Amino acid sequence: MYRIPNKKLWQGRTDTLDGREGFRWHQAIQTLPINSPDFTPVSANDAVSYVITGFCCDEGVKRNLGRIGASEAPKHIRKALANLPYHLSDKSKIIDIGDVVCLGDFLEDAQVDLGEKIDYILSKGYKSIVLGGGHEVAYGHYLGIHRFARKHQLNVGIINFDAHLDTRSYKDNVTNRTGKGNSGTPFLQISELCERNAMPFHYLAIGIQKQSNTTKVFNNAKEIGAEYILSNRVNMHYLSELLEKLEYFVADKDALYITVCMDVFAAAFAPAVSATNGEGVYPEVIFALLDYLSNTRKIIAFDIAELNPQFDRDEQTAKLAANLIFKVVS
Repeated sequence: MYRIPNKKLWQGRTDTLDGREGFRWHQAIQTLPINSPDFTPVSANDAVSYVITGFCCDEGVKRNLGRIGASEAPKHIRKALANLPYHLSDKSKIIDIGDVVCLGDFLEDAQVDLGEKIDYILSKGYKSIVLGGGHEVAYGHYLGIHRFARKHQLNVGIINFDAHLDTRSYKDNVTNRTGKGNSGTPFLQISELCERNAMPFHYLAIGIQKQSNTTKVFNNAKEIGAEYILSNRVNMHYLSELLEKLEYFVADKDALYITVCMDVFAAAFAPAVSATNGEGVYPEVIFALLDYLSNTRKIIAFDIAELNPQFDRDEQTAKLAANLIFKVVS
């Protein structure tokens, strides 16, 4: 189901004496339904522009036996973004088109719906930002990226900041019967989508923890050619090594899809997630890596997953998610 944007979520401080230089996101953002005649393509005179889409879904986490509540994340992230300073030029735009809402257990329908909207957004020249939802958002988001990439023959690289590889099996090993995807299966599903359509699959996961992934999950990742960096190597001490790895990974890619599962962070920084992390990474290293990736100008899609607001403290995790988006956009 599609839900039009709610302007009331975008509220914040107004520095009336400072004019345009004092703008915050709530003053600059446009809220437009995706079918609005005012939702026009990015023109040659426009700077880089973005569209925000919420993905209100708990079904993937529910199937994966996680803590329910991520469906409420989009509105909390919007509220955290609203009061951030707006540093983009007059020629840039940020548009909130509202939410794709998963009704009941119809996850697959919601993912297809999201994919169709993302393809439409990218085709109009915007970059996509999606606010999850569980990490099942990745498959829905990529359905749109994949369709767009096929039309334009783009070689897309996927970078996932996550404690989990999310390459869990969803087929019975004996009968080969396909089961339902969930928040732990999106990148295995994406690899199969690419294989069916003879498209390359390039996947790098950063922040992976051995204690959070089974042997089968690691083996699945190996079989599909996934690359990963364990969390004990994701800190500022290894920053030059990490940047070198990213430089090599992105060198031959035409476009990048970046996804951040909030459980990549230690619980002290991100307590409000579907599966808490007792040994996660520190935000500073992720911000440094996002800074490098943003400067490549190759990011066409970015999303946040697994934020569960009901477990937050003073909107701490929502504010961290908002700052991640701010880093990519600004």
